[in-house]
Amino acid sequence: MKKFLSIFLASTLIVGASLPTFAASRDNITVNVDQVKMEIVGHPAVLDAKTGRVLIPFKSLFLALGVEQKDIKWDAATSTVKATKGDTVIELTKNSKSAKVDGVATQLDNAPIIMGSSLMVPLSFVTKHLGAQAQWIGSPDFRVDITTNSGLFPVSPVTPTNPTTPVTPSASAPAKDTGAKNSDIWGTFAINNMKKDRIVAQFNADFSVDIKNTTTGIVEKGTYSISGTSVTINSSVLGGSFTLSTTVYSGTTYLVLKASDSSKTLAMTAISYDQFASVY
Repeated sequence: MKKFLSIFLASTLIVGASLPTFAASRDNITVNVDQVKMEIVGHPAVLDAKTGRVLIPFKSLFLALGVEQKDIKWDAATSTVKATKGDTVIELTKNSKSAKVDGVATQLDNAPIIMGSSLMVPLSFVTKHLGAQAQWIGSPDFRVDITTNSGLFPVSPVTPTNPTTPVTPSASAPAKDTGAKNSDIWGTFAINNMKKDRIVAQFNADFSVDIKNTTTGIVEKGTYSISGTSVTINSSVLGGSFTLSTTVYSGTTYLVLKASDSSKTLAMTAISYDQFASVY
């Protein structure tokens, strides 16, 4: 029996020595992307007590930072994840402090590790190399605020060149809607999407919507419906099903229409009819 225990303890020490050391000083860290709370699938984000780095499931982070699902590749044989966004390629491997960015080896403070069924990767490293910024907010909030510079925020309102000069509506602009306000999205708005398109729209009381993509020049008449926080827009420019919320960014209030496909999420800021009509 003593011989068995000696062998067992020795093998345990050998195995234990090969495992990564990790001490979570706090789990369930909140992560916001452009002031919208990230939906984390798998293990909650955690704070490493030793390095002060936040680790998070790789798929949730890559998707939130604009990497398309088809561009996230998992190699089970090597426990390596590879993500491609534009010209940037990031490779991270379980238990390895050596990552690759565009094929070049780069050292990590934290090796990716498995927690539960999730491969947890260092949030700040991934965020930095995908062109975003992360800010740690400590006690009592314990959260990370990520700014993606994706074009969704800030939305620059469409304003006349000289605000003191009367605005002349373009000849093609629809008439100002005079119906009664029927919802939070009734009225005229400047809109940005994740593709950095600049769009103006007039949501009318009869549930029609006049839309112009000022980036592409496309003009369209669509329809919309709203029930509580659920919004559906029927249009080739803005079409989709969304969840409506309100946020404040740099002192400006925005309506956020969040789609299941993050590339279709919209940020809307109210503008005057004259501002809308001047660029329609």
